[in-house]
Amino acid sequence: MPTLALEWLLDGPYGLVVALVIIGGGTVLNYLRTRREKMLSFRVRFNSRLGFDPPDAGNVVRLIGPDHSEIPDPGMVVARIKNVGRSSITEQDYVHRLGLTFPGADRRLVTVDVTEARPPDLQDLLTGEGFEVHDNRIILPKVHLNPGSEFKLVALLEHTSGTGKPEVQTNGILRNGRVFLDSDGRRLRRSTLIGAALTTLLAGALVAVLLVGLPGGRQEDCAEGELTVSGSSAFADAVRTLADQYMAACRGSKITVEATGSVEGLNNLSSAPEDDRLNRLALADGRFDVNGEFPGVEIAGTLAVVPYSFVAHPALPIEDIPRGELARVFKGDVANWNQVTLADGTRGPDLEVRVVGRDTRSGSRLVIQRILLDGTPPAGITANSCAAARTEAAVNAPIICEVGSTGAVIDAVAKYEGAIGYVDMPNAIDAGAAVKQVKIDKLGATLDDLNRGYPIWTVEYLYSFGPLAKTGELTRSFAGFMVDAEQADEIQKEGYPPCVQPGSVPQGLCSKGN
Repeated sequence: MPTLALEWLLDGPYGLVVALVIIGGGTVLNYLRTRREKMLSFRVRFNSRLGFDPPDAGNVVRLIGPDHSEIPDPGMVVARIKNVGRSSITEQDYVHRLGLTFPGADRRLVTVDVTEARPPDLQDLLTGEGFEVHDNRIILPKVHLNPGSEFKLVALLEHTSGTGKPEVQTNGILRNGRVFLDSDGRRLRRSTLIGAALTTLLAGALVAVLLVGLPGGRQEDCAEGELTVSGSSAFADAVRTLADQYMAACRGSKITVEATGSVEGLNNLSSAPEDDRLNRLALADGRFDVNGEFPGVEIAGTLAVVPYSFVAHPALPIEDIPRGELARVFKGDVANWNQVTLADGTRGPDLEVRVVGRDTRSGSRLVIQRILLDGTPPAGITANSCAAARTEAAVNAPIICEVGSTGAVIDAVAKYEGAIGYVDMPNAIDAGAAVKQVKIDKLGATLDDLNRGYPIWTVEYLYSFGPLAKTGELTRSFAGFMVDAEQADEIQKEGYPPCVQPGSVPQGLCSKGN
């Protein structure tokens, strides 16, 4: 079922920032940790004027419109529209087109533009179709959005002054879908948000005076060029969010995030051509012996704690498994759940075991091998696919299959009865009712339980080729942006405890390097 999630930000009388997300797919429970059926939530991520408060009072932003006259009381809209679900949203899904209205006697839209479309051809399509722009209202086109497709909408308003926060209203209906306003939104730092909003304005307004901050609060923190970040599929979405923020604030930058798996990300970095490897970073779940396996690669920083949750088919009547029994399952020692003793001392159901593991490119697999299995490799596959029956050579073994990504684990576990697998905690939460989380010795993969001894977690490491100080300018700049305490809230909103918390307080678990 296609679902439209809409999230907006309001600032003071001078500005307005709105973010929209379109979600396709049947499962929207626990989206960003707050999804509930038929639940509409509103969020405020930013609340400030475009002008700066004391001690910088008097530094203001003036905008000159296309007719060369000054725009009175300017406001800004930055809208992000993305299909992050598993099914396409077609033109036929729009029963009534989505619209944004900005109430107010004098408020008026000056310009509207589209930027940063993925795939790039989508921008040409949207520009060709255009938007219906009325005095204080935008009507979006009925555009086909495949899973992962996205674009950003940038608009300029005038006459946004007044008391209280500027109001925004939405309308629109999706066939078999709903509008979802996310109240648990990510918070951008003030300087980054203002910089992003104004620097993405491509609709013809001329900036006469522009005193805004960029990442780190200084323009020299921005860098131009292209950068590729590859590795952990578990943490890739969090880094994509940070990359979007950086690119919005630093217009000359292009950052591509590839969810290849930790091992392949490190391989890509180590084996990249000489003229390319200094413009690359790798994400890996856990610390790797880079000296032996990946020549030239060095740790560039730590990003967050990554807890892993064991997820099972929702119909599997198991809530809690002792650590030793769970290890037996992933070693391939049991073929039926009735061979497993649960935490309450009872036996599991009479149902064949189906283990969904990750392939050898996965850092998650290595975490499970190192911590749960005490260094013993997981059992080898016994079936050609997760759907296949056992081969003749594995008649007395469980069905064991391997997949290449976090999303594929969730899909397989949700589909096959008796299945169990492992994914990072935020993705387990995002899967909602499609899977169930299984505790280990009465502990779950929450931060509180990690501190109480939940064992299956690691640290997300950032790797560069050679010392970070000797890499490309954009590589250094974006790496510094990610590990800065200013991004702690953003990483936390993605579900990962950041290694550097707000106020530059270190996360104790990161120093343990599990």
